[in-house]
Amino acid sequence: MADRNLVHRPLIKAHITAGFLAFLLAVFMGMFYALQLSRLYPFPGVEWLSPGRVRMVHTNAVAYGFL
Repeated sequence: MADRNLVHRPLIKAHITAGFLAFLLAVFMGMFYALQLSRLYPFPGVEWLSPGRVRMVHTNAVAYGFL
């Protein structure tokens, strides 16, 4: 029993990496949404980057990104 490893380090590393990537996604989507609100958005007319979709991605990444 003593030689059994209780911590799966690659899984922990993958979870931390995924959380960090979700944090970066939330930051960038928050910046895009702020640019849209200030009318300085660099991608006008791109439907998949519309304010509603960017806000939804930002909110979900902030709320659930660490899971």
